[in-house]
Amino acid sequence: MDDGNGINFDFPLDTMLAPDERLLIVKDRTIFHLAYPTVPNNVRILEWGAGRLNNAGEKIELSKPGDQFGDTRFYIRMDRVNYSDGSHPAGEDPWPVDTDGFGASLTRREPEDYGNDPANWIGADPSPGR
Repeated sequence: MDDGNGINFDFPLDTMLAPDERLLIVKDRTIFHLAYPTVPNNVRILEWGAGRLNNAGEKIELSKPGDQFGDTRFYIRMDRVNYSDGSHPAGEDPWPVDTDGFGASLTRREPEDYGNDPANWIGADPSPGR
């Protein structure tokens, strides 16, 4: 997402995950390791650099390169999440409320299920890629 509020992240061209390997994209690797000193061996960590995600809600898309015509590269969306903090408007927002400053991490229930379904997300204890 590039609207001045979110982040843009391009994976390195050689990025490939082994079976059961996890990948985290964090703002600052040093600060992340201070908060989570024991990260499982199957977790790779990359930094995104500039920008930040909005706690109240944001759009996250995972896309892969598609065709290129001239100088224009087109991308194929693989998954998307338009998350919210569960309070917009109060009582009608289906996203978990406990992830909005109450210490819970927005965690996907089933990795294979569609990402843009609030029923596929729960508030859980933060974990470094477990």
